[in-house]
Amino acid sequence: WILLIGPLVVFTMKQYQVVVTNQRIIFGRLSLMGAVTETDAFTFKNIQRILMKKGLLAYQLKFVFYNGRMLRLDANHKAARAMKGFVLDEQMASYLRQAVAA
Repeated sequence: WILLIGPLVVFTMKQYQVVVTNQRIIFGRLSLMGAVTETDAFTFKNIQRILMKKGLLAYQLKFVFYNGRMLRLDANHKAARAMKGFVLDEQMASYLRQAVAA
């Protein structure tokens, strides 16, 4: 089963590159080769809440929009790099919460 289902799981996973600017959050969907295939952007006014938590194996971000939709992102700890400005460091988290609350 692992040999049969394993490749199917890889091909159905969606990977995104997330960029945070001072006006909006941009999501770029990545292809299997790592190139951005499509993008979508949301201004802070469109986002009602941002929920962030550090789980056992992954960081979890949930964006709740005013239209009732929700976007959930996971980043495993090995993929996350500890660098200044990384979306899940505490300074960036407080910036996002303030931007959405404004």
